[in-house]
Amino acid sequence: MQRPLTGINSIQHVVPLSVMRSFGKNSEARLEKSTRFADVKHELYQRVLTPEFAGYWICQGAPGNPKKAEDCDLVIYYLHGGGYKTGHPATPLSSFLRLAEIAAARGVSVAVFALNYSLAPEAKWPTPVNQSIAGYQYLLDEHNINPSKISLQGDSAGGHLVISFFSALADTQLPKPTAGAFLISPWIDLRCSSNGSFVHNKNKDYLVRSHIIDAGHDFIPTSRDTELAHVINYLRPRPNNQSWADILPSKVCVTVGLNDLFADDVEAFVKVLEKDGVKVVFEKTEGKCHVWQFFDDAMDVGRYFDTVGEVPVGLMAGAAAFADTVLSVVKT
Repeated sequence: MQRPLTGINSIQHVVPLSVMRSFGKNSEARLEKSTRFADVKHELYQRVLTPEFAGYWICQGAPGNPKKAEDCDLVIYYLHGGGYKTGHPATPLSSFLRLAEIAAARGVSVAVFALNYSLAPEAKWPTPVNQSIAGYQYLLDEHNINPSKISLQGDSAGGHLVISFFSALADTQLPKPTAGAFLISPWIDLRCSSNGSFVHNKNKDYLVRSHIIDAGHDFIPTSRDTELAHVINYLRPRPNNQSWADILPSKVCVTVGLNDLFADDVEAFVKVLEKDGVKVVFEKTEGKCHVWQFFDDAMDVGRYFDTVGEVPVGLMAGAAAFADTVLSVVKT
């Protein structure tokens, strides 16, 4: 059952942007004080800073069983959400650590690299896209990771950025990562121009449509609507009749909760992909809100970080559900 959303919509109306941006960083302090990871925290959440981009290795191998990223079976390249204005790589820190633990228990070693891209309104299109390409090149050049092991994963605006990454990558000489594209409640239309679930899910989700639209304008101003129409709304035809089957990897997974404001746009995008011949694993979950996997886990972080040994059944259920999805897709 979806946990109550009372108060979240009103909070978004009054909290300053600087404070909203600090929320995701709370996980850093919680990890530092964690009982579960007290002996291994030195190997987790390691910062990477270059002139071209910044990011964090959330883990390389399961916590307590480190491996070099290039030796892991799967390297998740994570692009966070937040409307291109907020969010932080640490926001789902606990979810990815739990995912790595679950994967290790099933014989799959996972590394997670999260990009810390520049935010709007200070940074506008295409800055985060350029940074995502630079981060990917770092994985290839500095860590010698085989592209067949790399999976792109992004939630909300991060899902939009994953799509933008693959679109931009097609214009480079870099090899395509082929371990999959995972789009978690992706933001498909930055202008939120349709109605549908934006109307009938208005009181079921914590997102506020007007705030999302404002964020989209901060990232790509109205003055660029014509030039970047195909980026602003990924339901629009691709330039030069490009096919999504040529842009995206062969493994694509899309997840959305049916209480999400984005639900109808996400489903429409899946239909666009399928029309182009992309084989999509599409998971729709009843009664769940925007990016429900991470939202549900946020309630469990404290207890999870204090748990030593076996994690109680039902704790970090979002990470468990997403681990099932990721492992089932990458093994096919």
